[in-house]
Amino acid sequence: MMQSEELLMGWAVEDITPPGPAVLFGQYYDRLSGYVESPLTATACALESAGGQEQAILLSIDLIWCPAALIAALRQILHSRIPGFNSQYLLVHATHTHSAPEPDVHSAYGQHLLEKLAAAAVSAWQQRQPASVGRALAYAVAGHNRRVRYADGTAEMYGATDRPDFTGLEGPSDSAVDLLFCWNDAGALTGIIMNVPCPAQVTEAKYYVSADFWSVVKKRLQDHFGQDVQLLAQCGAAGDISPRNLLRPYTPDEPNMWDLPGMVEVGERLARAAIAAYADAEKNRQNQPVFKHRSVTLQIPYRTVSPRNMKPRKPWWRTSVPASPSIPHPPAPLSTASSLISNPTKPPGNTAPGIIKRAITAYSANRKSFSNNIPATAKSRFTRPPCTYCASATR
Repeated sequence: MMQSEELLMGWAVEDITPPGPAVLFGQYYDRLSGYVESPLTATACALESAGGQEQAILLSIDLIWCPAALIAALRQILHSRIPGFNSQYLLVHATHTHSAPEPDVHSAYGQHLLEKLAAAAVSAWQQRQPASVGRALAYAVAGHNRRVRYADGTAEMYGATDRPDFTGLEGPSDSAVDLLFCWNDAGALTGIIMNVPCPAQVTEAKYYVSADFWSVVKKRLQDHFGQDVQLLAQCGAAGDISPRNLLRPYTPDEPNMWDLPGMVEVGERLARAAIAAYADAEKNRQNQPVFKHRSVTLQIPYRTVSPRNMKPRKPWWRTSVPASPSIPHPPAPLSTASSLISNPTKPPGNTAPGIIKRAITAYSANRKSFSNNIPATAKSRFTRPPCTYCASATR
């Protein structure tokens, strides 16, 4: 039987924003950042039972993912810098923003990132003190399923929902927001752990560094609870979820979920949900919670691919896009294509992202001169592979 005992917790945060312009990771083309819309952060929360039998360090990063090589390197550093801490009990959570550099540990940014993550983890561990926690469950609409099913049994990421053979979305979405509020022994709120089943990718096609909607959540919560309150953001189970409602695309009643107004809207929804849930968490507050951490390595089987699945299909970013009164149908003039790349806005229709499809079509038709007409700060080689998290476009 698990025993309740006093819990020790510590918090720390580090700025992991790239020091200069950076190639942003997570699209079918390279994007060079022009400026920083919001800083990227790494937030660490260290936990240990008073008897030292249980321990963990949770680390949240405003990046697209955390590769195994980066985690391995970080665990090796923590093994030497935090004596007595089992580095297998390190958990790293990425918010899955598409507006940050690739966390490649072998790159210059990756080495910079590694030191920042280690500093956050060590600082949080050193600041452990008696704490209490209270859980709460709230609801806020952030994510929607993005895979569209058709009558022939196929499914397409960001497919059109106005086709006559549309049969529904492939899977569900989850509006639950799991929250854990944390206080120190003086009763002051120190941090909030927040789990949202939606990746932070409203601004995924933009040319700036951004923590996406989590930057809005953090600002609103700190404005309400105090600037010293930390937010540890977790992206929940959201493999085929995005912030866009394909059943109601681009309605006048909702901000553009490809741009800053949509980012702010999602952030405000989540912040309001967290603030409203505080009273329930305080009622559930525990000074001696049950803390049990188990680390297990799972061997996940490969997906079985049928002969039908292997039939060549046109990639989603090369499919045709309905004409729009505001954006010419491809092949677009070179000036138009350049404008679309440097200033991506709401894509037309309800196939997404239409702008990227058209720009790539124009690029393919006018490869040499197109490249010469793109502004230097927005040139793209169109060769970087997509984010693995988002790669299952069609099946």
